[in-house]
Amino acid sequence: MSKRKSKTGDIPDNLGNNSKKTDLERAKIVLEKAKALKTPIKHLTSSDSAFGRSLEEKKKDNDE
Repeated sequence: MSKRKSKTGDIPDNLGNNSKKTDLERAKIVLEKAKALKTPIKHLTSSDSAFGRSLEEKKKDNDE
């Protein structure tokens, strides 16, 4: 019996599409959405996420 190869082109991504996208294509989509909303893009790594969340909480507290 031969092994059956699975099709990698039909793997769903987090955007809800049923096609495999490269990181560059995903970055372009995010950039287009951010430009449409005119919001800044935040670049946080996993080690910075706690720091980023604390900054967002401080901004929310200052806005209230």
